[in-house]
Amino acid sequence: MDHLVIKLDEGNQRIQCVEIATEDNRFLVVSVYMPSRNTHQSEIKFQECKDQLREIIVKYSASHEIIIGGDMNTDLSTQAPC
Repeated sequence: MDHLVIKLDEGNQRIQCVEIATEDNRFLVVSVYMPSRNTHQSEIKFQECKDQLREIIVKYSASHEIIIGGDMNTDLSTQAPC
């Protein structure tokens, strides 16, 4: 199985990406640990992380099936759409 998994140089310490490539499909698995949104500075970091995640999704959406998991540190049911 190791030959199917490649760690990608996308993201940072909060966003890690691996590619799983089979003969038929290519998957991008993204692990995200979003910063908390308690202060103005953390709100900026949260937005930066969201922007970077969006860039990764746009870059790989045409060529990969994308799976995102992790700790988003927010209640999505109370947030306005991005």
